[in-house]
Amino acid sequence: MTAEALLDRFAELYGETPMPPAAGQLWRDYFEFSGKHMILTDEGWESGGLKEEYLEEWKNNSSRWTNPILDEVNAPA
Repeated sequence: MTAEALLDRFAELYGETPMPPAAGQLWRDYFEFSGKHMILTDEGWESGGLKEEYLEEWKNNSSRWTNPILDEVNAPA
């Protein structure tokens, strides 16, 4: 089994399972390794394609969040 297959299996098994905050680094490592552009919001990891929507909402309603993007992996250059 390759590392990629193992990580894919992990995501398949635990993708919808609530995990403790310490597992956040594990998900970050998974997304970074997968090459997917992902952002971390207060709702969890989401597709990087939603980044502009979060930033636009923040711009229009900045009192809701201090910063909508808590972390980001594999951002386009």
